[in-house]
Amino acid sequence: MLEKYATYDRDDFVQDGEFIRWVKYPDPKNDLFWSSLLDIYPFQQDTIMQARQIVLKLSAATCNDVSEQDVDSIWQNLQLSIGQPVKVIPLWQRAWVRMAAAVFLLVGGLAVWQLLHEETNLVSISRDAYGVLSGNLTQVSNNTTDSMIIKLPDNSRITLSRGAKLRYKTHFTDSIREVYLTGEAFFEVARNPQKPFIVYTSELITKVLGTSFWIKTNVDDKHITVAVKTGKVFVYKKTKGVSADQFAGVVLLPNQQTDYKPDSDKLSRTLVEEPLPVLPDNERQASTFDNVPVTELLDNLEKSYGVDIQFDRSVLTGCRLTTSFKDESLFQRLEVLCEAINATYKLEETRIVINAQRCL
Repeated sequence: MLEKYATYDRDDFVQDGEFIRWVKYPDPKNDLFWSSLLDIYPFQQDTIMQARQIVLKLSAATCNDVSEQDVDSIWQNLQLSIGQPVKVIPLWQRAWVRMAAAVFLLVGGLAVWQLLHEETNLVSISRDAYGVLSGNLTQVSNNTTDSMIIKLPDNSRITLSRGAKLRYKTHFTDSIREVYLTGEAFFEVARNPQKPFIVYTSELITKVLGTSFWIKTNVDDKHITVAVKTGKVFVYKKTKGVSADQFAGVVLLPNQQTDYKPDSDKLSRTLVEEPLPVLPDNERQASTFDNVPVTELLDNLEKSYGVDIQFDRSVLTGCRLTTSFKDESLFQRLEVLCEAINATYKLEETRIVINAQRCL
């Protein structure tokens, strides 16, 4: 299964047998597999390159003979230097210890030693193609008539809509934080770059570090919508292997969303129906404008809402406007501006395109 690699960090790749085999003994079949993986999860390219370099250095390090006495001495010194108790390493682990010690001597690899330390506190989670979690799970069903707020072990908050269900690991002791959602919920994820937050739904996987977003699933037609309020998320379709239907994932920024339908062949990005300001109140500009260039007003809207607004600056250079805004939405403000200068606008995916003529 490919989906496990979507959440891998550098440590995971370095310790993955298939990845090590590809780096040390590349062949056309393995090259095709890992090339396909990068096509599906392009955001993992930097992580894979870093892990590859470490595996190559470890492989080269094995050519430098290091005695067991030296290994023991280096191992103890490393542990003492970071204030951890000395641990006796069984004989069957000595080969990896020798490689780590050799790399440390060659390239100052304290980070590599930490990477390979056996006490990584990683606990394997059994996941199948449908994102079903196993182990000690907590399940919450909102059978009330109102929304329900759930606080997760990592202090993340989830607002569970009526009729929705959530399953999650009772203790987030693994390298990733995972939950499974049925229905609709708003997520406010506590930031932790070392532990990505994964939301499984019936057909999609959403990966974040720390952000807030909505997920809405429809059990009947499997229609799923993911909309971002703050931060950045990566959404991709579940796959059962290289031969399965493979969707390219999409990265969503604030005020962007993606919709998935089973009969669709891709995930597309669009703006949410009602974009919200992304700037805090104290950073927003005044809402009253006196004889201000229209280009400045459009720049202000673009910055306030984090939305790409495209227009021909040379055409609008001579356009000025006096107006004020109060509680109007982004699109209501755009309508006011466009009507004042006899222009129109249209949506193209996540962009707003202004079509205007020169002002007289």
